[in-house]
Amino acid sequence: RVSAEIHALEFLDRPFGRVTLDLTHEKTGWSGSLSGAAVTGRVNYTGRGAETHVDLDLAALNLPASAHTDQDTDVDPRRLPALTVKARAFQLKDKPLGGLDFAAQPTAGGWQVTRLDLVRPETQLAATGDWRLTDAGHQSEFDVHITSNDIGKTLEALGIPEQMSGGEVDITSHLTWPGSPATLRLADLSGRAEITA
Repeated sequence: RVSAEIHALEFLDRPFGRVTLDLTHEKTGWSGSLSGAAVTGRVNYTGRGAETHVDLDLAALNLPASAHTDQDTDVDPRRLPALTVKARAFQLKDKPLGGLDFAAQPTAGGWQVTRLDLVRPETQLAATGDWRLTDAGHQSEFDVHITSNDIGKTLEALGIPEQMSGGEVDITSHLTWPGSPATLRLADLSGRAEITA
């Protein structure tokens, strides 16, 4: 068994702050609880090397901003473990995005996101795609579908208030950009989108 209090956890260049960890060893790996200001819930860790799988079942997850916003991550996506995350309350940089259901696995060229579902009462987002490391650097390519019966409420939750009242939206898109998924910037996007509003 391992119990630890981590005063400053940093993962993928993101500071998660203080985290308390309590894990018990089982036949196939480790399982236990995580508790902190940014993450609360259960963790299951199995396998080793390329067979590593991390499964998080969280009551809450607040993904903080990257510590170095002016540069891309130096993480090799091919070395990331298979990961599933279910969070009943997900926040990105303190912005409430609803429930999260996420799954990804390493591939020969990078990391494949097989499921990224975000669900708010008025808005749903579903995405799949690839994060690859090429000779030119990090590359991201994703299919994204967004539906909302009140996009104004969603914009307000994202910190963009008083821009729209109500509004039904359906967006289907195929997008690529240089960099990791975390460096998504409008100016760097290429692809296509179909928008009904």
